[in-house]
Amino acid sequence: LALAFPPDGKAVASSGKDHLIRLWNVGTGARERLYLGHLDAVSALAFAKDNSALVSGSADSTVKVWDPAHSVGPDVINAHKDWVQALVLNRKNTLLASGSRDRTVKLWDPRSNKLVGELPAHQGAITSLAFSNHKDASYLAVGTRDDKDQGEIKIWKLDLDPKEGWKFKEHQTLKEHKKGVTCLDFHPAADKADLLISGSVDQTVKVWDILSGKQKASHRGHTDEVRCVAFSFDDRTFASGGKDGVVCFFELDSKEIRKLTDLHRGSIESIALFPIAVRNDEHAENFTAILTAGADQAMRFWAYNQLERDAIGKAVLQGEFLSHTEPLTSVTYHKKNKGLFVTSSWDGTIKLDDMSTER
Repeated sequence: LALAFPPDGKAVASSGKDHLIRLWNVGTGARERLYLGHLDAVSALAFAKDNSALVSGSADSTVKVWDPAHSVGPDVINAHKDWVQALVLNRKNTLLASGSRDRTVKLWDPRSNKLVGELPAHQGAITSLAFSNHKDASYLAVGTRDDKDQGEIKIWKLDLDPKEGWKFKEHQTLKEHKKGVTCLDFHPAADKADLLISGSVDQTVKVWDILSGKQKASHRGHTDEVRCVAFSFDDRTFASGGKDGVVCFFELDSKEIRKLTDLHRGSIESIALFPIAVRNDEHAENFTAILTAGADQAMRFWAYNQLERDAIGKAVLQGEFLSHTEPLTSVTYHKKNKGLFVTSSWDGTIKLDDMSTER
């Protein structure tokens, strides 16, 4: 929708309906910069005569002034050499871990954005990360999947030295999965923080005691690889979503598997659980809210009574969100305002939905 040359004529800026501004090298045709920030089509561009500013006008009713030398501002950090596939914050929000297909896990201070540590290279691409919820200790679980579809879980113990910063040492390696690890989640309660659940390409969901390194249970409820796992809010229930489009519910110390089917057309890539009250006639009943994000580009919100045995296999659709143009990769919710859902997708966007309206 718009083009503009900087004063030296060595580049050209372009903008369009995709909300983006790109800066191209005229000589090579290579893209040099990408400016992210507008929320609608960018229809006007102009450079200052001394190249001190790039000005853009958009259908989002804003005019933005950019420093042409910086893509989206001065704080862009090249974190990894390949796809970043997992992010997790520790219990106190003082440490951010990032995992990449380049087999590295890096530790960041989320307040200063500074790199504070890097774990030794792993055997495969990093697919999943989880921080434990211990009050007085910090454990990081790292799931991997290599080119041969093999994988393992490494447990690292992290300690903060007042003088030397974060230190880490390998605590356990869990190798019972027969194929690559795809997802991890620690128990949310501090008194059960030793419990870790994992999902794998081998179609199993496993429960671990990370202090002893022992497998406590293994469940096979899926007919294809497990793509996501999540603990529920009741301290004993957890769930998994799979490439088979099925959600399985499990309970600690039980072999029973309850399955929910026909939730998505294709793989369920992410799942989240929280409590809700559903009003029925003149009274409200407590249900489990299930958020599912699928490869079919949809995020769906379900109500499920996990305590009623007669409700096995029954989940009532509460809402459907079809705002992405590619498969979804993740879904989460605002813990204080559970009406806010956040989704991410292969389409490169993160979307915030307020029950009925895309924000």
